[in-house]
Amino acid sequence: MVTNGRLEIRLFWAGKGTRAIPVGGSYGALISVVSVDPNFSGGGPIGIIIGTVVASTVFLVLLTVAILWWRGY
Repeated sequence: MVTNGRLEIRLFWAGKGTRAIPVGGSYGALISVVSVDPNFSGGGPIGIIIGTVVASTVFLVLLTVAILWWRGY
């Protein structure tokens, strides 16, 4: 269940696999895949923050290039 934007996954040792590497019981993955589909409907506040950071970085790079070009560098 997802509550307050957090997904909790609890793992426990079920008596399978190894607890004494490199010797012990069966080797191999006990969990092969965990897949989460967030089903986002929009950007939300995180999308706005990331967009603002990217836009301001691009603006500062272009401003720096323009100033250097204007000064003849």
